[in-house]
Amino acid sequence: MPRYTAHAIQFSYHKKHKHHAPALDLRALPGDSADFLDIACEAWACVANRDEQKHRSFSTLPAQRQGRVALLKGRVGHYGTPAQVRDVTTGEIRLEHDGELANEPEVRLVLAVPATDPCSSAYMVVEEVREGSLKAPYIQALRKIWNAKYHEFTLNIDNVVESEAWLATAQMAQMTVTYHDQQADLADHGVPKVAGTVQSVLKLKGGALFPRRTYELVKENRKLAGRLVGRSETDEQPDSVSVKMVGQDGKEKTFAIDNERTPMARWVFSDWGTPTLTDEQHIRKSLDQIRDLMHREGLEWDTQWERS
Repeated sequence: MPRYTAHAIQFSYHKKHKHHAPALDLRALPGDSADFLDIACEAWACVANRDEQKHRSFSTLPAQRQGRVALLKGRVGHYGTPAQVRDVTTGEIRLEHDGELANEPEVRLVLAVPATDPCSSAYMVVEEVREGSLKAPYIQALRKIWNAKYHEFTLNIDNVVESEAWLATAQMAQMTVTYHDQQADLADHGVPKVAGTVQSVLKLKGGALFPRRTYELVKENRKLAGRLVGRSETDEQPDSVSVKMVGQDGKEKTFAIDNERTPMARWVFSDWGTPTLTDEQHIRKSLDQIRDLMHREGLEWDTQWERS
Protein backbone atom coordinates (compact mmCIF):
# COMPACT_ATOMS: atom_id res chain seq x y z
CA MET A 1 0.00 0.00 0.00
CA PRO A 2 1.17 3.59 -0.60
CA ARG A 3 2.21 6.01 2.10
CA TYR A 4 -0.44 8.39 3.43
CA THR A 5 0.68 11.50 5.28
CA ALA A 6 -1.44 14.27 6.74
CA HIS A 7 -1.13 17.86 7.89
CA ALA A 8 -3.54 20.36 9.39
CA ILE A 9 -4.83 23.79 8.41
CA GLN A 10 -6.72 26.27 10.56
CA PHE A 11 -9.57 28.60 9.56
CA SER A 12 -10.57 31.92 11.11
CA TYR A 13 -11.98 35.22 9.85
CA HIS A 14 -12.02 38.90 10.74
CA LYS A 15 -13.20 42.27 9.49
CA LYS A 16 -11.16 43.58 6.53
CA HIS A 17 -8.91 46.64 6.77
CA LYS A 18 -9.11 46.71 10.56
CA HIS A 19 -5.86 46.81 12.53
CA HIS A 20 -5.55 43.91 15.00
CA ALA A 21 -9.08 42.83 14.16
CA PRO A 22 -10.26 40.01 16.46
CA ALA A 23 -11.26 36.60 15.12
CA LEU A 24 -15.04 36.38 14.78
CA ASP A 25 -17.50 33.55 15.44
CA LEU A 26 -17.45 30.88 12.72
CA ARG A 27 -20.82 29.56 13.88
CA ALA A 28 -22.57 32.85 13.13
CA LEU A 29 -21.21 34.30 9.90
CA PRO A 30 -22.06 37.94 9.09
CA GLY A 31 -25.32 38.88 7.44
CA ASP A 32 -27.15 35.56 7.27
CA SER A 33 -25.66 34.05 10.49
CA ALA A 34 -24.76 30.94 8.51
CA ASP A 35 -22.51 28.29 10.01
CA PHE A 36 -19.00 27.88 8.58
CA LEU A 37 -19.61 24.12 8.49
CA ASP A 38 -22.45 24.70 5.99
CA ILE A 39 -20.34 27.01 3.82
CA ALA A 40 -17.41 24.58 3.93
CA CYS A 41 -19.56 21.67 2.74
CA GLU A 42 -21.13 23.87 0.05
CA ALA A 43 -17.62 24.62 -1.26
CA TRP A 44 -16.80 20.91 -1.35
CA ALA A 45 -19.60 20.37 -3.86
CA CYS A 46 -18.01 23.07 -6.08
CA VAL A 47 -14.49 21.63 -6.34
CA ALA A 48 -13.25 21.70 -9.96
CA ASN A 49 -12.67 18.38 -11.72
CA ARG A 50 -9.29 19.37 -13.16
CA ASP A 51 -6.43 21.85 -13.13
CA GLU A 52 -5.51 22.19 -16.81
CA GLN A 53 -2.35 24.19 -16.13
CA LYS A 54 -0.85 21.58 -13.80
CA HIS A 55 -2.52 18.60 -15.54
CA ARG A 56 -4.17 17.41 -12.33
CA SER A 57 -7.56 15.71 -12.05
CA PHE A 58 -9.97 15.68 -9.11
CA SER A 59 -13.23 14.01 -8.20
CA THR A 60 -15.33 14.22 -5.04
CA LEU A 61 -18.07 12.31 -3.23
CA PRO A 62 -20.85 13.99 -1.23
CA ALA A 63 -19.77 15.31 2.18
CA GLN A 64 -20.52 13.04 5.14
CA ARG A 65 -21.49 15.10 8.20
CA GLN A 66 -21.69 13.85 11.76
CA GLY A 67 -22.30 16.53 14.33
CA ARG A 68 -19.60 19.20 14.05
CA VAL A 69 -17.38 16.98 11.87
CA ALA A 70 -17.40 16.46 8.10
CA LEU A 71 -15.58 13.73 6.16
CA LEU A 72 -14.77 14.88 2.62
CA LYS A 73 -13.68 12.04 0.33
CA GLY A 74 -12.39 12.29 -3.22
CA ARG A 75 -9.64 11.35 -5.63
CA VAL A 76 -6.61 13.12 -7.09
CA GLY A 77 -4.40 12.24 -10.04
CA HIS A 78 -2.19 13.48 -12.87
CA TYR A 79 -2.76 13.32 -16.62
CA GLY A 80 -1.16 14.68 -19.79
CA THR A 81 1.74 12.23 -20.20
CA PRO A 82 1.36 9.44 -22.80
CA ALA A 83 1.99 6.15 -21.04
CA GLN A 84 1.36 2.44 -20.93
CA VAL A 85 -0.27 0.40 -18.20
CA ARG A 86 1.60 -2.79 -17.34
CA ASP A 87 0.67 -5.74 -15.15
CA VAL A 88 3.60 -5.79 -12.71
CA THR A 89 2.97 -9.48 -11.93
CA THR A 90 3.10 -10.82 -15.49
CA GLY A 91 4.86 -7.96 -17.28
CA GLU A 92 2.01 -7.81 -19.81
CA ILE A 93 1.11 -4.42 -21.31
CA ARG A 94 -2.62 -4.02 -20.67
CA LEU A 95 -3.21 -0.56 -22.11
CA GLU A 96 -1.50 2.32 -23.89
CA HIS A 97 -2.97 5.82 -23.76
CA ASP A 98 -2.21 9.33 -25.05
CA GLY A 99 -2.17 11.01 -21.64
CA GLU A 100 -5.89 11.57 -21.18
CA LEU A 101 -6.19 8.89 -18.49
CA ALA A 102 -5.32 9.53 -14.85
CA ASN A 103 -4.51 7.20 -11.98
CA GLU A 104 -6.57 8.59 -9.07
CA PRO A 105 -6.04 7.22 -5.56
CA GLU A 106 -8.54 8.16 -2.87
CA VAL A 107 -7.70 10.93 -0.37
CA ARG A 108 -9.70 12.48 2.47
CA LEU A 109 -10.17 15.75 4.32
CA VAL A 110 -11.62 15.91 7.84
CA LEU A 111 -13.15 19.22 8.92
CA ALA A 112 -14.00 20.01 12.54
CA VAL A 113 -15.86 23.16 13.57
CA PRO A 114 -15.97 23.16 17.40
CA ALA A 115 -19.19 24.13 19.14
CA THR A 116 -17.39 26.55 21.43
CA ASP A 117 -19.00 29.90 22.15
CA PRO A 118 -17.65 31.75 20.30
CA CYS A 119 -15.92 29.50 17.74
CA SER A 120 -12.89 31.49 16.63
CA SER A 121 -11.09 28.61 14.83
CA ALA A 122 -12.00 25.59 12.73
CA TYR A 123 -9.57 22.84 11.77
CA MET A 124 -9.01 20.55 8.80
CA VAL A 125 -6.72 17.53 8.50
CA VAL A 126 -5.55 17.02 4.90
CA GLU A 127 -4.56 13.53 3.74
CA GLU A 128 -1.92 13.30 1.01
CA VAL A 129 -0.40 10.61 -1.22
CA ARG A 130 2.35 10.79 -3.83
CA GLU A 131 -0.17 12.11 -6.38
CA GLY A 132 -1.08 15.00 -4.07
CA SER A 133 -4.13 16.05 -2.06
CA LEU A 134 -7.44 17.85 -2.56
CA LYS A 135 -6.38 20.82 -0.44
CA ALA A 136 -5.62 23.26 -3.29
CA PRO A 137 -8.81 22.79 -5.36
CA TYR A 138 -10.90 22.79 -2.19
CA ILE A 139 -9.43 26.05 -0.88
CA GLN A 140 -9.90 27.61 -4.32
CA ALA A 141 -13.61 26.69 -4.26
CA LEU A 142 -14.00 27.84 -0.64
CA ARG A 143 -12.40 31.24 -1.28
CA LYS A 144 -14.60 31.80 -4.34
CA ILE A 145 -17.77 31.23 -2.30
CA TRP A 146 -16.46 33.20 0.68
CA ASN A 147 -15.47 36.25 -1.40
CA ALA A 148 -18.87 36.28 -3.09
CA LYS A 149 -20.81 36.13 0.19
CA TYR A 150 -18.56 37.87 2.70
CA HIS A 151 -16.43 40.30 0.71
CA GLU A 152 -16.06 42.65 3.71
CA PHE A 153 -14.37 39.94 5.76
CA THR A 154 -11.04 38.14 5.37
CA LEU A 155 -10.91 34.35 5.61
CA ASN A 156 -7.59 33.22 7.09
CA ILE A 157 -6.31 29.77 6.12
CA ASP A 158 -3.06 28.87 7.86
CA ASN A 159 -0.89 25.77 7.85
CA VAL A 160 -0.44 24.36 11.34
CA VAL A 161 3.09 23.74 12.60
CA GLU A 162 4.00 21.27 15.30
CA SER A 163 4.49 22.78 18.72
CA GLU A 164 8.10 23.95 18.96
CA ALA A 165 8.02 23.27 22.69
CA TRP A 166 6.98 19.64 22.11
CA LEU A 167 9.56 19.02 19.37
CA ALA A 168 12.34 20.75 21.31
CA THR A 169 12.23 18.09 24.04
CA ALA A 170 11.05 15.05 22.04
CA GLN A 171 13.48 12.23 21.22
CA MET A 172 13.60 9.79 18.33
CA ALA A 173 12.51 6.23 19.10
CA GLN A 174 12.50 4.81 15.58
CA MET A 175 13.40 5.73 12.01
CA THR A 176 11.99 4.16 8.84
CA VAL A 177 13.99 4.55 5.61
CA THR A 178 12.47 3.61 2.23
CA TYR A 179 14.03 3.18 -1.23
CA HIS A 180 11.86 2.48 -4.28
CA ASP A 181 12.72 0.77 -7.60
CA GLN A 182 15.60 -1.23 -6.15
CA GLN A 183 17.06 -3.68 -8.69
CA ALA A 184 17.90 -7.29 -7.94
CA ASP A 185 19.61 -9.38 -10.64
CA LEU A 186 19.95 -13.12 -10.03
CA ALA A 187 20.18 -14.12 -13.68
CA ASP A 188 23.06 -16.46 -12.88
CA HIS A 189 20.64 -18.46 -10.76
CA GLY A 190 17.84 -18.51 -13.31
CA VAL A 191 15.93 -15.62 -11.73
CA PRO A 192 15.08 -12.61 -13.95
CA LYS A 193 15.86 -9.06 -12.87
CA VAL A 194 13.19 -7.63 -10.57
CA ALA A 195 12.57 -4.24 -9.00
CA GLY A 196 10.98 -3.61 -5.64
CA THR A 197 10.85 -1.47 -2.52
CA VAL A 198 13.38 -1.80 0.28
CA GLN A 199 12.34 -0.52 3.69
CA SER A 200 14.63 -0.49 6.73
CA VAL A 201 13.51 0.20 10.29
CA LEU A 202 16.14 1.37 12.76
CA LYS A 203 15.57 1.28 16.52
CA LEU A 204 17.80 0.77 19.52
CA LYS A 205 17.81 -2.28 21.76
CA GLY A 206 15.57 -2.33 24.77
CA GLY A 207 13.44 0.56 23.51
CA ALA A 208 16.21 3.10 24.15
CA LEU A 209 15.91 6.54 22.55
CA PHE A 210 18.39 7.99 20.07
CA PRO A 211 20.55 10.96 21.03
CA ARG A 212 18.79 14.18 20.07
CA ARG A 213 21.64 15.04 17.70
CA THR A 214 20.81 12.00 15.52
CA TYR A 215 17.36 13.39 14.72
CA GLU A 216 18.75 16.86 14.02
CA LEU A 217 21.39 15.53 11.61
CA VAL A 218 18.91 13.38 9.69
CA LYS A 219 16.50 16.30 9.44
CA GLU A 220 19.26 18.43 7.91
CA ASN A 221 20.47 15.72 5.51
CA ARG A 222 18.21 12.79 4.62
CA LYS A 223 21.13 10.98 3.00
CA LEU A 224 22.50 10.34 6.50
CA ALA A 225 19.42 8.22 7.18
CA GLY A 226 20.60 5.88 4.43
CA ARG A 227 24.06 5.70 5.99
CA LEU A 228 22.50 4.72 9.33
CA VAL A 229 20.78 1.69 7.75
CA GLY A 230 23.90 0.50 5.93
CA ARG A 231 23.84 2.37 2.62
CA SER A 232 27.08 3.66 1.17
CA GLU A 233 28.02 7.32 0.90
CA THR A 234 27.64 7.17 -2.89
CA ASP A 235 24.03 5.89 -2.79
CA GLU A 236 21.12 8.16 -3.63
CA GLN A 237 19.19 9.71 -0.78
CA PRO A 238 16.14 7.71 0.39
CA ASP A 239 12.77 8.18 -1.29
CA SER A 240 11.21 8.73 2.11
CA VAL A 241 12.20 8.95 5.76
CA SER A 242 9.85 8.94 8.73
CA VAL A 243 10.70 9.22 12.41
CA LYS A 244 8.74 8.24 15.49
CA MET A 245 9.26 10.81 18.23
CA VAL A 246 8.45 10.48 21.93
CA GLY A 247 7.69 13.63 23.90
CA GLN A 248 8.19 14.29 27.58
CA ASP A 249 4.44 13.84 27.97
CA GLY A 250 4.83 10.23 26.79
CA LYS A 251 2.96 10.80 23.52
CA GLU A 252 4.33 9.24 20.33
CA LYS A 253 4.06 11.03 16.98
CA THR A 254 5.36 9.90 13.60
CA PHE A 255 6.55 12.59 11.20
CA ALA A 256 7.67 12.57 7.58
CA ILE A 257 10.99 14.29 6.92
CA ASP A 258 10.66 16.14 3.60
CA ASN A 259 13.18 17.39 1.09
CA GLU A 260 11.91 20.91 1.75
CA ARG A 261 12.26 20.53 5.54
CA THR A 262 9.05 22.53 5.83
CA PRO A 263 8.10 23.60 9.35
CA MET A 264 4.58 22.31 8.67
CA ALA A 265 3.86 19.19 10.72
CA ARG A 266 3.30 16.17 8.46
CA TRP A 267 2.12 13.08 10.28
CA VAL A 268 2.45 9.60 8.81
CA PHE A 269 -1.01 8.03 8.99
CA SER A 270 -0.01 4.82 7.18
CA ASP A 271 3.41 3.98 5.79
CA TRP A 272 4.55 2.01 2.76
CA GLY A 273 3.32 -1.58 2.86
CA THR A 274 0.87 -1.05 5.74
CA PRO A 275 -2.94 -1.13 5.39
CA THR A 276 -4.67 2.16 4.62
CA LEU A 277 -6.78 3.46 7.49
CA THR A 278 -10.52 2.88 7.28
CA ASP A 279 -12.71 5.99 7.26
CA GLU A 280 -13.51 5.49 10.95
CA GLN A 281 -9.83 5.06 11.86
CA HIS A 282 -8.91 8.08 9.75
CA ILE A 283 -11.51 10.30 11.40
CA ARG A 284 -10.39 9.17 14.86
CA LYS A 285 -6.72 9.85 14.12
CA SER A 286 -7.56 13.24 12.60
CA LEU A 287 -9.63 14.25 15.63
CA ASP A 288 -6.79 13.16 17.93
CA GLN A 289 -4.53 15.66 16.15
CA ILE A 290 -7.22 18.35 16.28
CA ARG A 291 -7.66 17.71 20.00
CA ASP A 292 -3.92 18.34 20.49
CA LEU A 293 -4.09 21.55 18.44
CA MET A 294 -7.00 22.85 20.50
CA HIS A 295 -5.26 21.91 23.75
CA ARG A 296 -2.34 24.15 22.72
CA GLU A 297 -4.80 27.04 22.56
CA GLY A 298 -6.30 26.28 25.96
CA LEU A 299 -9.41 24.64 24.47
CA GLU A 300 -10.84 21.14 24.69
CA TRP A 301 -12.51 19.03 22.02
CA ASP A 302 -15.81 17.57 23.25
CA THR A 303 -16.69 14.12 21.88
CA GLN A 304 -20.36 15.14 22.04
CA TRP A 305 -19.64 17.31 18.98
CA GLU A 306 -19.04 14.15 16.94
CA ARG A 307 -22.69 13.12 17.26
CA SER A 308 -25.60 14.38 15.19
